Amino acid sequence: MKIEKSFTVAAPRVAVCQFITSPEAVAACVPGCEKVEQTGESTYQAVIRIKIGMIKARFNKEI
Repeated sequence: MKIEKSFTVAAPRVAVCQFITSPEAVAACVPGCEKVEQTGESTYQAVIRIKIGMIKARFNKEI
């Protein structure tokens, strides 16, 4: 993956770090993410639903 754009976040570095390391907070930003829950010390279960045209899919994945 190549990221070509950049932006400045108007928040303290500590607040940004806490946000991006919170699965629940990040899940709210992922389109179609229905739920995320911690299943272990460093594992999570996520349910994501997508729809592209007439095709629908629902993924239940441990990450």
